[in-house]
Amino acid sequence: MLRKAKIEDADQIVRIKINNWQENYRGLIDQEYLDKMDVFQEIEARKEFILNQTNNEELLVYEDGINEILGFVAYKRSCEHEGYDSELQAIYVDEKAKGKGVGKQMIQFVLKSLREDGKHRMILWCLKDNIKAKTFYEKNGGIPTEEMEMEFGNSKVLLTGYLFELEKIS
Repeated sequence: MLRKAKIEDADQIVRIKINNWQENYRGLIDQEYLDKMDVFQEIEARKEFILNQTNNEELLVYEDGINEILGFVAYKRSCEHEGYDSELQAIYVDEKAKGKGVGKQMIQFVLKSLREDGKHRMILWCLKDNIKAKTFYEKNGGIPTEEMEMEFGNSKVLLTGYLFELEKIS
């Protein structure tokens, strides 16, 4: 079940995010950066985000029905990148729930919600070398359109921007 994140979800959201980063980004970004991810700082930042959500942005969690969060998704109904009117900022699935449709349900919900809000062009960014994520985005209608460089710790990495043309995605 997908629902709006609550303050008490912050711990589980951060656990999923940090586990995903440390597992899936190993070898792609600076290891020291991954090792030093600060759980407490992340939890506080997530709580702040949850408390200050606007109508323009949402943080949703996918719950299994017994209060365990299996994934989360964050998106905005606006975008600073020219040529886009919305942005998927984060989508992460707990390792034990991968391959069970959680990510697909979350991204499809976001695409449908944005389309219903009159949005047309959503972008999301992922590490260029993150093949699993890129495959997932392409299976769900994403088209790689551009790249940008970002710094994580002591490493500069390339990100691939994926365009989702919302009217063309069912």
